[in-house]
Amino acid sequence: MLTVILILHASTCLWFALHQSKSIQFSLLLDGSPGEVASRKLKFNSYKSCWYYCACRLYNVIFGDAFPLYDLEKWLTSFLMLFGFVFMRYRFIGAISWELVLENSRRALFVDRYHHMVNYLRFRGVQPCLLDQAKKYKELLWEMKDGVLTSRQLQKLPQPLQMELIFDINVGYFHSSLLFRDTDEAFMRQISLLMKHEIYLAGQQIWSQGVVKNGMMCVKRGIIEMLSDEDDESPMIAFKENTVLGELSLFYSIPSKVTVKAATYVELQVLRRTDFMRVISEYPAMLRHIRDKINDRLSKTRRRKESIMKYDKGDSRLIRTRYRPMKVLKDNLVGVEEEDPTFVDDSHMYYRDENNVRLPKFTTEYLELYEVTSNVTTIDAPRICLRSNFPWILEPNTDFTYMCDLAHFVIVLYVCAMSPYSAITNRQFEAEKVLGTIVTAGLLLNLYVQLTTAIIDKNIRKETVKEITEVKMSSFGFYLDIISLFPVYIFTDTLDPNGETVAGQAAKLFPVLQVWHIWDYFVKWEKNFNSHVKLLSLLKFFILFCIFCYWSGCFLFLFACPRTLCRQNSWMSLLIYWETKVFMTNDAKHEHPQ
Repeated sequence: MLTVILILHASTCLWFALHQSKSIQFSLLLDGSPGEVASRKLKFNSYKSCWYYCACRLYNVIFGDAFPLYDLEKWLTSFLMLFGFVFMRYRFIGAISWELVLENSRRALFVDRYHHMVNYLRFRGVQPCLLDQAKKYKELLWEMKDGVLTSRQLQKLPQPLQMELIFDINVGYFHSSLLFRDTDEAFMRQISLLMKHEIYLAGQQIWSQGVVKNGMMCVKRGIIEMLSDEDDESPMIAFKENTVLGELSLFYSIPSKVTVKAATYVELQVLRRTDFMRVISEYPAMLRHIRDKINDRLSKTRRRKESIMKYDKGDSRLIRTRYRPMKVLKDNLVGVEEEDPTFVDDSHMYYRDENNVRLPKFTTEYLELYEVTSNVTTIDAPRICLRSNFPWILEPNTDFTYMCDLAHFVIVLYVCAMSPYSAITNRQFEAEKVLGTIVTAGLLLNLYVQLTTAIIDKNIRKETVKEITEVKMSSFGFYLDIISLFPVYIFTDTLDPNGETVAGQAAKLFPVLQVWHIWDYFVKWEKNFNSHVKLLSLLKFFILFCIFCYWSGCFLFLFACPRTLCRQNSWMSLLIYWETKVFMTNDAKHEHPQ
């Protein structure tokens, strides 16, 4: 765009300079035009007229009102036409079309594979719950990762460059781990190549109770929950990003004591035990260092557990005051202060070792591995609002929001058709007034729905009115909606009560600014995997083409005949004059008596 503007400006200056020379006289030639129109010669004595000529030639839109006569003018005009043809058709339009084809073709291939998967699962008689989970997995994969979980292009890069890229991704998790934070950087770079990226849906189990864990995992995005070991359903504690779990399972086959479930959409960086043992065998010193740290941790844990069991043996207070380590872990991570032992008996929280030293049963040595958050239990039942108190924040992508979008789409079509018509006729029937009131109320309701519907983008949720309003105010379409609903007619009726100007008619055109929603809704509907993209795309351009053609006729009529009174120098008056003259000349009865 900047290049086109600079070329137009330079060409305009050159064209203006050519017509400032006294040796060059410009003559206007119009073929087949009336003499009185031809008398209005286009003179290139201003920047605007020169810009008009150069813009017409650059975009190859020629109206026949002027053309070059001399050599310099022809050379400049030829350059503009060639540059416009090459740049606009091959560079600009070609580049945009190529990008659209690449994006749409990749999405079309992904959607085709999605439908093949769904048809195959249905043919094999898969349970509906598993089919829905597979469909949701594919939809989230496209929404969050653009359909790409792993790429083969990375394997084509040199291995040092692969290490550099992947190390930058995983270095934060290595520093959060108690095993790898003090290891050499070269070793961490080698280990980073083994990290696998995995995603889980909300409600999907990551580790099951009693099943041997296969390695270490680091939470990259989302929230995971640990379920109770008693009913395997109730969430006890939830962890968020930068949490590291399963360090000991890199060396030992340890079954999971509790079930770990994804509370939201979760992305993990996983280090498998088999991959880790295959690589660490090449670093004997590092293997000995890490194994010593793990054995030291296990020995401390074993001694403390034996001492606690020996101390608590035969203690009847455990029946009344049961020690809950998961609750203590959560209290320590949240930062809950301990109660005053003067008024509360906390003896069940401590034990005495073999040296008769009073020690706490819970150790805080490994709290750095966890990042606690509030429990986010997955709710499978559909819901409309996120909270029960006012203002009610709506859940996006529900049947209610789809119904609101469809109703608003119909209202926008009505506004685009009736607002220009009402401005031209400058009168309204009683039914139109009632419909206009309903339409205005619908547009106001849609604005409220926009400000109270949660926004989800790449697992980033905006669930407060303040956050939603900040996102909406950063878009140009939101301001168009505000302007379209602004009652401009109040000022026009006050300043021009008799309707002597076209201000009142122009005020009725403001609601057509809602037309941008038509494009936005079609783009949104095209993203649905079950929609017919080609049909929707064709319908989108067809509707917009019809609307703009209809508007062009309405605006031309409004410009030529404001307040339904045609001006003498308007194109409508000239058209009526010449049509009448031609009719009277060709079909005059007195020239051909019967």
